[in-house]
Amino acid sequence: MASIVIFLVLTVALAVQTVRLTLAEGRLGFRTPGSKTLGGGHGAYILCLIAALLLVREAYTMATVNVSKENERLWYPLFALPELLAVIFYATPGLVPPRSELPK
Repeated sequence: MASIVIFLVLTVALAVQTVRLTLAEGRLGFRTPGSKTLGGGHGAYILCLIAALLLVREAYTMATVNVSKENERLWYPLFALPELLAVIFYATPGLVPPRSELPK
């Protein structure tokens, strides 16, 4: 139970930081509209979507922690699908810089 609460708190902190990044990016103009990749132009919004998907997953986990029988009709769309979509969105071209662009 404690580990689920810890992961929920960390996911909420991740979501808050992501929203702050998105707001700062819009206000300060960090976005590069001429970017040729989807992740380069809309990266902060994709990260907000990933944070929302992870929040759905952790909220479902927290809500069903004491349920002895898992309901598969809810488990797949509320637990497995958000996690799978988050992994797919992390693979968006340009979202994560290549190793050659990272400082050494």
